[in-house]
Amino acid sequence: MDGYRYPITELRGDYFRAGAGMVFFGVLLIGASSIPFWFVVIGGIFLLFLGFGVQTWSRHMTLIQIEPDGLRFYGLRRHEIAWDDLTSAKLRFFTVKRDRDAGWMELTLFKGKAKTKIDSRLEGFNDIAAAVAKRVEEKGVVIDENSVENFNALGIQTKSPGLPEAAKKFDKVKPWQDNM
Repeated sequence: MDGYRYPITELRGDYFRAGAGMVFFGVLLIGASSIPFWFVVIGGIFLLFLGFGVQTWSRHMTLIQIEPDGLRFYGLRRHEIAWDDLTSAKLRFFTVKRDRDAGWMELTLFKGKAKTKIDSRLEGFNDIAAAVAKRVEEKGVVIDENSVENFNALGIQTKSPGLPEAAKKFDKVKPWQDNM
Protein backbone atom coordinates (compact mmCIF):
# COMPACT_ATOMS: atom_id res chain seq x y z
CA MET A 1 0.00 0.00 0.00
CA ASP A 2 1.51 3.30 -1.09
CA GLY A 3 0.98 6.32 1.07
CA TYR A 4 2.58 8.67 3.52
CA ARG A 5 3.80 7.85 7.03
CA TYR A 6 5.48 9.63 9.91
CA PRO A 7 9.13 8.51 9.79
CA ILE A 8 10.56 6.99 12.96
CA THR A 9 13.38 9.56 12.93
CA GLU A 10 10.77 12.31 13.41
CA LEU A 11 8.98 10.45 16.21
CA ARG A 12 12.02 9.21 18.12
CA GLY A 13 12.09 12.30 20.37
CA ASP A 14 8.39 11.91 21.21
CA TYR A 15 8.91 8.24 22.08
CA PHE A 16 11.85 9.22 24.30
CA ARG A 17 9.87 11.96 26.09
CA ALA A 18 6.91 9.65 26.67
CA GLY A 19 9.12 6.82 27.93
CA ALA A 20 11.25 9.04 30.18
CA GLY A 21 8.14 10.65 31.67
CA MET A 22 6.52 7.28 32.34
CA VAL A 23 9.67 5.86 33.96
CA PHE A 24 10.27 8.95 36.12
CA PHE A 25 6.68 9.31 37.29
CA GLY A 26 6.24 5.53 37.51
CA VAL A 27 9.07 5.39 40.06
CA LEU A 28 7.54 8.33 41.95
CA LEU A 29 4.15 6.61 41.78
CA ILE A 30 5.52 3.53 43.48
CA GLY A 31 6.99 5.70 46.24
CA ALA A 32 3.76 7.64 46.68
CA SER A 33 1.49 4.60 46.84
CA SER A 34 0.96 5.05 50.60
CA ILE A 35 -0.11 8.73 50.33
CA PRO A 36 -3.44 8.93 48.46
CA PHE A 37 -3.20 12.63 47.50
CA TRP A 38 0.25 12.33 45.92
CA PHE A 39 -0.67 8.98 44.38
CA VAL A 40 -3.56 10.65 42.52
CA VAL A 41 -1.49 13.69 41.44
CA ILE A 42 1.52 11.67 40.27
CA GLY A 43 -0.76 9.01 38.77
CA GLY A 44 -2.49 11.70 36.71
CA ILE A 45 0.84 12.98 35.38
CA PHE A 46 1.90 9.39 34.63
CA LEU A 47 -1.34 8.91 32.65
CA LEU A 48 -0.61 12.08 30.64
CA PHE A 49 2.76 10.66 29.56
CA LEU A 50 1.13 7.30 28.83
CA GLY A 51 -1.47 9.05 26.64
CA PHE A 52 1.28 10.95 24.83
CA GLY A 53 3.06 7.65 24.18
CA VAL A 54 -0.12 6.08 22.79
CA GLN A 55 -0.70 9.14 20.59
CA THR A 56 2.87 8.90 19.27
CA TRP A 57 2.46 5.18 18.59
CA SER A 58 -0.85 5.89 16.82
CA ARG A 59 0.86 8.51 14.67
CA HIS A 60 3.68 6.04 13.90
CA MET A 61 1.15 3.43 12.74
CA THR A 62 -0.82 5.87 10.57
CA LEU A 63 -0.71 5.65 6.78
CA ILE A 64 -2.34 8.42 4.74
CA GLN A 65 -3.29 7.95 1.09
CA ILE A 66 -4.38 10.59 -1.39
CA GLU A 67 -7.20 9.15 -3.49
CA PRO A 68 -9.14 10.79 -6.35
CA ASP A 69 -12.19 10.97 -4.07
CA GLY A 70 -10.46 12.06 -0.84
CA LEU A 71 -7.93 11.19 1.85
CA ARG A 72 -7.82 7.78 3.53
CA PHE A 73 -6.29 7.24 6.96
CA TYR A 74 -5.18 3.75 8.03
CA GLY A 75 -3.97 2.98 11.53
CA LEU A 76 -5.53 2.78 14.97
CA ARG A 77 -8.25 5.19 13.86
CA ARG A 78 -9.28 4.35 10.30
CA HIS A 79 -11.33 6.97 8.55
CA GLU A 80 -11.79 8.80 5.31
CA ILE A 81 -12.35 12.40 4.33
CA ALA A 82 -14.07 12.66 0.97
CA TRP A 83 -13.26 15.84 -0.95
CA ASP A 84 -16.99 16.55 -1.19
CA ASP A 85 -17.31 16.36 2.62
CA LEU A 86 -14.39 18.72 3.30
CA THR A 87 -15.95 21.86 4.78
CA SER A 88 -12.82 23.82 5.72
CA ALA A 89 -9.07 23.64 6.18
CA LYS A 90 -6.53 25.54 8.25
CA LEU A 91 -2.77 25.54 7.89
CA ARG A 92 -0.92 26.85 10.93
CA PHE A 93 2.77 27.48 11.57
CA PHE A 94 4.12 26.96 15.08
CA THR A 95 7.53 28.40 15.78
CA VAL A 96 10.04 27.35 18.41
CA LYS A 97 12.14 30.51 18.10
CA ARG A 98 11.26 34.18 18.11
CA ASP A 99 12.71 34.78 14.66
CA ARG A 100 10.32 32.14 13.19
CA ASP A 101 13.35 30.33 11.80
CA ALA A 102 12.37 26.87 13.04
CA GLY A 103 9.05 25.22 13.68
CA TRP A 104 6.40 23.00 12.17
CA MET A 105 3.12 23.30 10.34
CA GLU A 106 -0.18 21.68 11.18
CA LEU A 107 -2.92 21.09 8.62
CA THR A 108 -6.40 20.81 10.15
CA LEU A 109 -9.13 19.35 7.96
CA PHE A 110 -12.76 19.87 8.87
CA LYS A 111 -15.49 17.43 7.88
CA GLY A 112 -18.57 18.97 9.44
CA LYS A 113 -17.81 19.23 13.16
CA ALA A 114 -15.13 16.52 13.04
CA LYS A 115 -11.53 17.56 12.50
CA THR A 116 -8.33 15.75 11.61
CA LYS A 117 -4.85 17.18 12.16
CA ILE A 118 -1.73 16.35 10.18
CA ASP A 119 1.62 17.84 11.12
CA SER A 120 4.51 18.63 8.81
CA ARG A 121 6.71 15.83 10.13
CA LEU A 122 4.71 13.51 7.88
CA GLU A 123 6.58 12.43 4.75
CA GLY A 124 4.72 13.95 1.82
CA PHE A 125 3.08 16.69 3.90
CA ASN A 126 3.47 19.17 1.03
CA ASP A 127 1.74 16.77 -1.39
CA ILE A 128 -1.21 16.41 0.97
CA ALA A 129 -1.35 20.18 1.59
CA ALA A 130 -1.31 20.81 -2.18
CA ALA A 131 -4.14 18.32 -2.75
CA VAL A 132 -6.20 19.90 0.03
CA ALA A 133 -5.56 23.43 -1.27
CA LYS A 134 -6.62 22.37 -4.77
CA ARG A 135 -9.85 20.80 -3.54
CA VAL A 136 -10.66 23.71 -1.21
CA GLU A 137 -10.16 26.13 -4.08
CA GLU A 138 -12.31 24.01 -6.43
CA LYS A 139 -15.13 23.90 -3.87
CA GLY A 140 -14.93 27.64 -3.28
CA VAL A 141 -14.36 27.23 0.45
CA VAL A 142 -13.09 30.40 2.10
CA ILE A 143 -9.95 29.88 4.20
CA ASP A 144 -8.46 32.39 6.57
CA GLU A 145 -5.64 34.80 5.77
CA ASN A 146 -3.03 32.93 7.83
CA SER A 147 -3.77 29.70 5.99
CA VAL A 148 -3.46 31.42 2.60
CA GLU A 149 -0.09 32.84 3.67
CA ASN A 150 1.09 29.46 4.97
CA PHE A 151 0.03 27.64 1.79
CA ASN A 152 1.92 30.25 -0.22
CA ALA A 153 4.97 29.83 2.06
CA LEU A 154 4.98 26.13 1.14
CA GLY A 155 5.01 27.09 -2.53
CA ILE A 156 1.35 26.22 -3.01
CA GLN A 157 -0.18 29.22 -4.73
CA THR A 158 -3.78 29.53 -3.66
CA LYS A 159 -6.19 32.35 -3.48
CA SER A 160 -9.21 31.56 -1.39
CA PRO A 161 -12.35 33.03 -3.00
CA GLY A 162 -13.01 35.32 -0.07
CA LEU A 163 -9.44 36.36 0.57
CA PRO A 164 -7.64 37.32 -2.63
CA GLU A 165 -6.23 40.37 -0.85
CA ALA A 166 -4.49 38.14 1.68
CA ALA A 167 -2.66 36.30 -1.08
CA LYS A 168 -1.65 39.58 -2.74
CA LYS A 169 -0.41 40.94 0.58
CA PHE A 170 1.75 37.87 1.11
CA ASP A 171 3.23 38.13 -2.38
CA LYS A 172 4.51 41.62 -1.53
CA VAL A 173 6.52 40.19 1.36
CA LYS A 174 8.63 38.05 -1.00
CA PRO A 175 11.42 40.35 -2.22
CA TRP A 176 12.96 37.65 -4.40
CA GLN A 177 9.97 37.53 -6.77
CA ASP A 178 10.38 39.40 -10.05
CA ASN A 179 6.72 39.70 -11.03
CA MET A 180 5.70 42.43 -8.57
